[in-house]
Formats: sequence, C-alpha cells, structure tokens
Amino acid sequence: MNEMDLAFWQEIIEVKQIEEAENDMTRKLEFEHDWQWDQLSTALDGLYHKGLFGDYNWAEKASKREITAADALFLSTVILARQNGVDV
Repeated sequence: MNEMDLAFWQEIIEVKQIEEAENDMTRKLEFEHDWQWDQLSTALDGLYHKGLFGDYNWAEKASKREITAADALFLSTVILARQNGVDV
C-alpha cells in the first residue's frame, strides 16, 4: 500500500469514527442499575424546582429513561453556567 492509499484509508477511518461518536451522543443513556435512573430523575426534578433549568420535560425524560448523552451534556453545561452566574 502506498502513501496515497494509506492516506485515503486513514481518512475513511476518521470519518467513520466521527460518525460513530455522533451516534453515541444521540443514543439513550444506559445505566447498570435502576437506582441510577431514579437518582438522575430526582436530581433533575430538584434542579428544575431550584430554577436551574426551565423545562420540566428534562426531568420527565429522565424518569422515562429517554435522556441521551447529548441531552445530559447540554443540561450539565447550562446548569454549571447558571450556578456560576452566567445568564443563559
């Protein structure tokens, strides 16, 4: 395999890895234990009632076990920002 072929296949592999990472972000979270879902649901309920986010659907999604990695990242970022005085 020459350098050009190698570069082509490396590019294909990198694109596939990016696509897989994007798919991971939209996949629903998977926890080993039920208590982890319960704790996440309770935490989001409490954070909603403290005003750290404004849409109760996030807590409902957790109680239905429908939160994705992208959802969790978004919520974590917004909550952290608000706890540190950032107006988002």
